Amino acid sequence: MADAKRDGLTLATTEKDLARLRTAEEVPGRTNDIVPFAVRLEFEDVALLQKFVSDQLFKAREKKFRKTA
Repeated sequence: MADAKRDGLTLATTEKDLARLRTAEEVPGRTNDIVPFAVRLEFEDVALLQKFVSDQLFKAREKKFRKTA
């Protein structure tokens, strides 16, 4: 933070990481000097994503039960 201030730079991070920084003990309470930006993730084919996630969960469940059987 000191280097950025000295060099006239603006620190930027995601909103999520800024929330983490605000609770971190090793970061000074100067997070007001950090500019947050929103990150938005969009999928072109939501149905394909749902199928992928469902398939992965099914495989993980199958693997888990094979080990315990």
